[in-house]
Amino acid sequence: MALTIHCIDSSNNNDRCFNALFEVLNCIRFYEVTKSTEIIPNKDIYITNNIAIIPPVNKPCIYFMSYNPFVSDIEAFVYNKSSKTLTNCTQIWIQDVYKEYKEYVETIYKVPVIIVPFMYGLNDKLLQQERKNDRLDIILYESNKTFNESALKSLYICEEMYMRHPTKIGTIYLFNIPSNDIAPKMLDSFTLWKDKKLRIFSNIKETDILNFFSNSTNYCVFLSNAVLEHISPFMYDIVNQGFPLMHTQSVSTFPYGTYYDKNNIDDCISQLISYKEIKPNQLYSNEEFQKHKLFQIQAIKDACDSFFK
Repeated sequence: MALTIHCIDSSNNNDRCFNALFEVLNCIRFYEVTKSTEIIPNKDIYITNNIAIIPPVNKPCIYFMSYNPFVSDIEAFVYNKSSKTLTNCTQIWIQDVYKEYKEYVETIYKVPVIIVPFMYGLNDKLLQQERKNDRLDIILYESNKTFNESALKSLYICEEMYMRHPTKIGTIYLFNIPSNDIAPKMLDSFTLWKDKKLRIFSNIKETDILNFFSNSTNYCVFLSNAVLEHISPFMYDIVNQGFPLMHTQSVSTFPYGTYYDKNNIDDCISQLISYKEIKPNQLYSNEEFQKHKLFQIQAIKDACDSFFK
């Protein structure tokens, strides 16, 4: 008899890690998997990305964290955001890129925590145009939804680089500009903005961003500067599509792209100046990705089966 699993998705398919988890579950034989925004009764296991969900009593319920739990709790504590209380939750699953917070989550939420592989799916490869123009465009792609996913530090790096080496900069593209009144006003102090070297955009699909820069003949570098560990599926997309990515994640957490010390701005600028030497570092061959997919499937199967051993 098939094991029935229902995924309760509060993001309306905007949580790529949760979507990838759903795809992996569907690859496991003898699992009957459904997904919606509502609770469907009489399922064997419930998995949700919404901590406020109250699942049926006496049914295993897994809370899947697709974010850095420590950052989220800091913001709830400091900015008076809604508190997070687990109800009838049996386990919490944390992706391995955030495994250093396992003990923290167990202490705070008082339920077992299971480490699972980072969940992501890769988009189809894009045809890259030849980079002919001798200019550098820098893409700041952070979501700007939390202090840890802010592009402000990266924007400061670009401003400092422009002040030192004005001829090296083509255009700075700042995506996901916050929809408040303060963020646009802060740009007035940037010379990049005054000299029309900075272009700002609201929310644009990640696939559209990649398509646009794949058709550009300028040199392009994606730049990130996270305060704490933060990995997103889009980072895998960037390197897999062949774009150079400069980031501050530890090599053990994200061994792709080009690492720089988040506190060493001079090092970052010196690497950006030598942008033609930054290697794209493609993520996976098709064979390697399939091996990783099998690893994801086995790890998730073991985690689900543990409820019924």
